Amino acid sequence: MNNLTSKSKSFFEKIKSNKVLFYSLIIAIIIIIILVSSGFSSVSSDEKNKEVDYVSSLECKLEELLSEVNGAGNVKVVITIESGNQSVLAMEKVTLETENGVETTEKPIIVNGKTVVLTEKTPKISGVMILIDKNNLSVITKIQQATTSLLNINLSQIEILTRN
Repeated sequence: MNNLTSKSKSFFEKIKSNKVLFYSLIIAIIIIIILVSSGFSSVSSDEKNKEVDYVSSLECKLEELLSEVNGAGNVKVVITIESGNQSVLAMEKVTLETENGVETTEKPIIVNGKTVVLTEKTPKISGVMILIDKNNLSVITKIQQATTSLLNINLSQIEILTRN
């Protein structure tokens, strides 16, 4: 163990004494970190952008519709989601006879190098906050009913606030 630590110390001392080697090693480490982090984030950022676009589109449509409710005035909507988009893939069952009996597995169906997607499930909505101009019980009730119907969510997931 002592021999290993002395070898590693001498290795690091050689690197420190040779400035070109030291800076080359630092640059290589930075490049590796950038390449690894960009590879992982590209897939998730595309998925995040789809989710953000979906939620923004819902918010805009809901704002436009609810602002038409008599007495609502200027409406602002914020929607939060519980989960992201989910793809339901087409699967095929593969049955193999083995010494131990019959084994059945499922694998995705691939056509022309692409996985076949049966449906795309949109993100599940966890809550909606709506800001309206006036504190009018009739208007609030209409907005609650419209929101629960349009988004297929429970009344407990909606919060309506009024401006000062």
